[in-house]
Amino acid sequence: MSWMRFTESIATAESPEAAAQRLHEYLTQIGYKRSGEGPALRYGRGSALGSLTSFSPKRWQATVQAEITPGDGGPTTARVDLNVNTTGQMVIARERRFWQEEFDAMLVAAGGAQATVAREPLSLAEASLLREQSEASAKFASGAGWFFWIAGLSLINSIISLTGATWTFFLGLGITQFVDALAAYLVEGAEGNVVLIVKGVGFAIALVIAGLFILVGVLARRRARWAYILGMVLYALDALLFIWFQDYWSVGFHALVLFWLYQGLAALGKVREMEAKLAPQPPAA
Repeated sequence: MSWMRFTESIATAESPEAAAQRLHEYLTQIGYKRSGEGPALRYGRGSALGSLTSFSPKRWQATVQAEITPGDGGPTTARVDLNVNTTGQMVIARERRFWQEEFDAMLVAAGGAQATVAREPLSLAEASLLREQSEASAKFASGAGWFFWIAGLSLINSIISLTGATWTFFLGLGITQFVDALAAYLVEGAEGNVVLIVKGVGFAIALVIAGLFILVGVLARRRARWAYILGMVLYALDALLFIWFQDYWSVGFHALVLFWLYQGLAALGKVREMEAKLAPQPPAA
């Protein structure tokens, strides 16, 4: 599993009981449930399945552990740890900001707005790496998003074909257009239910093909490199149909999208490289 971690210690004038109660109220208010008893406060929200399948960060598996200890003649100390399961997710800057803001709110809940946070500022090198990671994440998300555009425009082309119109979007799949044209050819001269059945079957086939590209897009967004490459290969093979039909405008648009898809795939490697550099290093033996 892949995890995103936030850890901070704060000093507060609140009593340990008051700090624990404030944190408990805030966490339950935003959907966390307490798990287990003991001196350490433990809470959880979301699920591993949510981390793998949901685009909403609130459904991702997240655990919180807080240790609140009284000061020996000094302020109360609260250490808060937030762990987020990001397995299969492409964490972009917006999502990272969501979790940082939620974590900061936990610190405020535990210690009050005037609590002292023992947070070291980012170094210039760390800030630069985070900026590079954010830019690469955005480029990857943009690249993976093209699979959804391909599926959507292909379905729109099929719907247009059902109306009898002849214009199409260049980015749509050639295979779905071939199926639509074949269905139209088979019902020439036919009447009644035959037309509905044949065109209905043709549209169902186009729907399945578009659904395949939607699945590829979902898996690509989850960083499944093999799915991303498979989608590119399928789209490249689809371009061969347009070469056969000598529709070179569509071939050109396919080539352009393939270039953007390649840029997104390259950005995924950059994101993983940045994550490795930003990962906390184990203490020296």
